[in-house]
Amino acid sequence: MSSSSFLLTSVRFISSQGLANVLRLVSGLLVVRMLDPLQYGLYTGMGVYLNYILLSQFGVLNGFAREFPFLMGKAKIAESERLLASAFTITALISIVSGISFVLLAIHYFVNDNNSEGIVAFGYVVIAAVHLLNKKFLRSMYITNVDFRNLSRISLYIGLVNVVSVLLVYVFGFYGLIARGVLLAVYESGLLFRYLTYEFSVSFDLSPIIRMLKIGWPIFINGQIPAITLTIISTLLFTHAGAEEFGLYSLASTFFAAISILPASFGQII
Repeated sequence: MSSSSFLLTSVRFISSQGLANVLRLVSGLLVVRMLDPLQYGLYTGMGVYLNYILLSQFGVLNGFAREFPFLMGKAKIAESERLLASAFTITALISIVSGISFVLLAIHYFVNDNNSEGIVAFGYVVIAAVHLLNKKFLRSMYITNVDFRNLSRISLYIGLVNVVSVLLVYVFGFYGLIARGVLLAVYESGLLFRYLTYEFSVSFDLSPIIRMLKIGWPIFINGQIPAITLTIISTLLFTHAGAEEFGLYSLASTFFAAISILPASFGQII
């Protein structure tokens, strides 16, 4: 890719990410106005557990994102396919376990007559099952392929649906919020699979997994320390302070997100 072409792609991608983040921010503020802090805090508080899903890969996908383009550049097709299949298998296993975990969590809530929490947890079953695919594995495929054009398109589509889907909350309230979360997660997965140019299979091969872990673990530790700290703080706040207090905290975080829109967009292209 020439320098001028790279610059154009970068500007387009940063612009699309910035606009998508603005749309998410606007939709978030609209949702907050339609719900009381207790309902909003219950839903967003349950979402804290999604962060543990991203942490559970322990750097395997970081190693994949680093090693896969290197092998493709060296034309080591067979080796890169083994790496891809193993990375997808690890992602699929974590996704299945994540979905089952939320099913068990929902059952636990229902058994203890916490029906609102149980309904939210059941909604998160689908969201949790596709979370690692959406946020790590599939997106790294686009970045590996330097396919920022389609990634920009996907970000804009998701941003628009974020705004439109606020109607679910307006019409159905708290239950609309849960349905909206499921819709957005499934829609994001559908878009990421639709524009993907790679094909992959399921294969549990220990050698490439160890290779990805060795390469990705230092990157994972270095990059995830702030995320781990924030996740622990959020978990403690949700479990000990309660849903209403966490809802107020989430509202403040939504406003803070407005400040970080531009830096976050730059960070994804560098």
